Amino acid sequence: MAGSLQRWRSAYHNEVLAEGLAPDDLGSTLKQKLRWAQGTIQVLVRDNPLLKSGLTWGQRLQYFQTMYSYFAGFFVVIFLICPIVSLFTGIIPVSTFSAEFALHFIPVYVINRLTLMAATLGIPMREIWRNEQYAISLFPLQVQAVWSVLTGKKIKFQVTPKQRQSGVYWRLIRMQLIFFALTIGGMVWGLMQLVLGHRSDLGTYAINVGWGFYHVAILWAIIRAAYWQPKTS
Repeated sequence: MAGSLQRWRSAYHNEVLAEGLAPDDLGSTLKQKLRWAQGTIQVLVRDNPLLKSGLTWGQRLQYFQTMYSYFAGFFVVIFLICPIVSLFTGIIPVSTFSAEFALHFIPVYVINRLTLMAATLGIPMREIWRNEQYAISLFPLQVQAVWSVLTGKKIKFQVTPKQRQSGVYWRLIRMQLIFFALTIGGMVWGLMQLVLGHRSDLGTYAINVGWGFYHVAILWAIIRAAYWQPKTS
């Protein structure tokens, strides 16, 4: 952002000129991502790009989008809770599935996916899916980052380890494990209620099971990363 204020121009160069190290274990990765998130939110609070004179509106929106993306963690919590509540109680988040609802929802969804496809053209689908998994499953870290900055908590700089740290990191993904278990439990509970005749909304149950399986697949990436160990030769 400072470069843009100095009227510097950015250009894409498709040649690798330098290489860096990336964390090779979940603990170090989360530590690094938390530091990035907290630093970004601090910049937003202290130097909001929307209020910076000297930037074009396109630049302001681009910088702001990068910063506010960390607030997505709060919305992800709602996104994960909805099918769980529906599976356990039968309450659905949308009260009607009318033509009017479809008229608003379908275009937005289609445009969203087309935009993603255009922005990731040439990137293997496996990498896009992995990015989506981590973008959603890191919601506790995003919430922690925003909360720590907005509440004025003193943030210490932590250096990311340069060597792989051994261990299994269940304690770092407690919230993901809770949502994973509740989603699976909700599917089982809802099925039992259908079999016993305590509910008859098979269509609603099926939709939420599909939604739940999507969440399970999303969360599985970070759960697997918590116990993953490199192959020894």
